[in-house]
Amino acid sequence: PGSRSGPDFPEARQMAVPVHTQIDKRLLVMALPTDDIWDIQRTRRLNVLGEIVSERLRVGIREKLGAAYSTAAFNWPSRAYPGYGILVIHIPLSGDTLDRVQAEVRRILLDIRDQGVSQDELQRALEPILTGIKDRYRDNGYWLETVLADASRHPVQLEWSRTILEDYAGIDKQAIDAVARRYIDPAKLGVVRAYPILPGVK
Repeated sequence: PGSRSGPDFPEARQMAVPVHTQIDKRLLVMALPTDDIWDIQRTRRLNVLGEIVSERLRVGIREKLGAAYSTAAFNWPSRAYPGYGILVIHIPLSGDTLDRVQAEVRRILLDIRDQGVSQDELQRALEPILTGIKDRYRDNGYWLETVLADASRHPVQLEWSRTILEDYAGIDKQAIDAVARRYIDPAKLGVVRAYPILPGVK
């Protein structure tokens, strides 16, 4: 693990980014602070939480509001900075929907934190992860680029490869609810809103 102090997460800060363009599109990026990669069980559970948030966004934003093309959420844990990681929400938009979508994202996050996740959505999140792990086991690139790369400095990566399938398969609802309660705090959201400045529009 690294020893450098990490960047400061912009808790409760919002940035507006005007873009001179002829394309009437917008981008909403929201993030929460999480943690670094080195507690691998925690990291894996945060990864699953990210998948569940992504699916909730797909249903709540794209299907319910019809306001986004390809919503995504994922956990990004740092290897270099102790204690630093982010849960990123990335939503491209069309039309003047930033306020409405941002409010819906907050509602979705609060619901996950306060009400927990369902067993069904947990299984839907885990199934492609488990299938992907089994596929990677048969891929030389996984062993060379993920497991062995930098293993001389971080030999724990070898142990990670031995536990990854069993650990993910054993993740239950209680574990995801626990990380949701710990890391989802809408009061800490950092927000970037990119919007167009269109030619001839004042």
